[in-house]
Amino acid sequence: MHHLLLSIIDSTKYGYYFGTTDKNLFLSALFFGYVGVFVMILIDVSTRVPDTTYSPKKFDFNFFIKDNLAKIILDLFLVAICIRFLPQLFNQPISQFYAFLIGVGSDKLCALVKKDRDKLTECVSGSK
Repeated sequence: MHHLLLSIIDSTKYGYYFGTTDKNLFLSALFFGYVGVFVMILIDVSTRVPDTTYSPKKFDFNFFIKDNLAKIILDLFLVAICIRFLPQLFNQPISQFYAFLIGVGSDKLCALVKKDRDKLTECVSGSK
């Protein structure tokens, strides 16, 4: 699938789409970003409190997916977007380490964006 996408995009324009001209670096960063998300999901699952009223006593994969599907999809998009704009947002080069940190912190990034959405809109539009 990614070979089809990369073959459609002219190699001289990779920087516009990926934030770097090195497509392998971007794909590797995506991989490590998603590893970070997966690590945080495993931590959440392993530290859940089964005695709460909304949580099953035993781990149920179907319940987990149904309960977290929107969060997982949002994390997939958020990690890709943050990796793409890492140089502009944080003045840091795209790297696997920073991508992993983005994946680990994707919940905090989501909360920050949600909390400061009006400030972000002001910054983009240039109005105060």
